[in-house]
Amino acid sequence: MREKQKWLGIITLCAALLALMAACSADDSITTVTLNETISGSVIDSATGMSISGATITVTETGDHVLSGANGTYTISLPSGSYTLTASADGYSSQAVISSTAATVNFSMVVAPTSVNSILDAKRLPNGTKVTIGEILVATVATGTFYDGSYYVENVDRTYGIKILSGKAVSVGSRITGLTGIIKSVPNNSGERCIDAIDMNVATGDPLGALGMNNKAFMTPGECELENM
Repeated sequence: MREKQKWLGIITLCAALLALMAACSADDSITTVTLNETISGSVIDSATGMSISGATITVTETGDHVLSGANGTYTISLPSGSYTLTASADGYSSQAVISSTAATVNFSMVVAPTSVNSILDAKRLPNGTKVTIGEILVATVATGTFYDGSYYVENVDRTYGIKILSGKAVSVGSRITGLTGIIKSVPNNSGERCIDAIDMNVATGDPLGALGMNNKAFMTPGECELENM
């Protein structure tokens, strides 16, 4: 008799548990909730501090994206977590930022350089242009030769050249590739233009022949003297 009552109790308990589980599964109010977080910020030009409107902010992990507004601000809502946000805009280099707990992610965009093949192409651009020159250049005057610490580079045929400010130290004969910088006027020298170098690759090499600059026989008709850009 006791054994029978024991089994009846177990059966009753199991039935109650099954009924509870069925009731829970049928209850539409029981849902899984994922909490969202809002990330906002602004997109500006690193040089001028001006707002950049129409920049695209993309979330790498989800593919979600938004555009910055007229004042350069944006807001995006995402599930809590760590994300990589990338801002891109016409004329600027893309910038990526990893956000884990930050509610504010700001972007300070750097102007993308204009790529040209040669110094001759670069010299046709206005002051303030960020440029990358594709051709191989040769240092014909070493770093620090001039009063402003600048030096001089020419193309490998030594038919044109330009003064360089900043950049890496070079010696006469150094080969320079990937020259990137800002075109500007030489300080305290009316009319002469130069490139204020930001980045370059430098390899040592032997000096080239002694073909002098300012030789108009080696200049394209109609071009100004190339040492003055």
